Amino acid sequence: MPGYQLANCDQSKIDKKYFCSFCELLLRDAMQTSCGHFYCFSCLGNLRKPVLPLVLVCLVDKQQLQENEVLFV
Repeated sequence: MPGYQLANCDQSKIDKKYFCSFCELLLRDAMQTSCGHFYCFSCLGNLRKPVLPLVLVCLVDKQQLQENEVLFV
């Protein structure tokens, strides 16, 4: 399930680092990549490369990651 939907007035009160780099909603089951970016746990599957399904690609800096390089926070 993607992140939590917030009203616009509430979004402006929260730092951008608490929003998923994929769905852009408030993080749900937050995960942090080794390159320092945050995603919802359920959004991580969208980072897989079709050719190499065990490789994730960060949407922010295009860094290739292994699944063990992403941690719950």
